[in-house]
Amino acid sequence: MILLIPVGYFGRNQVYKSHWQADAVTPEGYLSGNIMLIMCITFSGLGAFMGLMISEQPLPFGVPLLANLFILMVNYPSARPMDAEAVRLGKSVEARQ
Repeated sequence: MILLIPVGYFGRNQVYKSHWQADAVTPEGYLSGNIMLIMCITFSGLGAFMGLMISEQPLPFGVPLLANLFILMVNYPSARPMDAEAVRLGKSVEARQ
């Protein structure tokens, strides 16, 4: 359960690397990479939720479940890796305007 999230990040980065063209990720690579990461986060959260339901106590499995929800919120798709200028300059679109 703990290893699924780093595996998801590694898998997403490998998909991004294979679909990298002209300082940006192609839409196909962006979609498949994010689906891989979200699936890993979801399966980790489901494992924590099942442990929470089986143990009927919030502490041992509630913390990883909340951590998974936070990680899922932080990694909400923004399409920024498909923007070549945002990737190259390291600035958000709002900061450039």
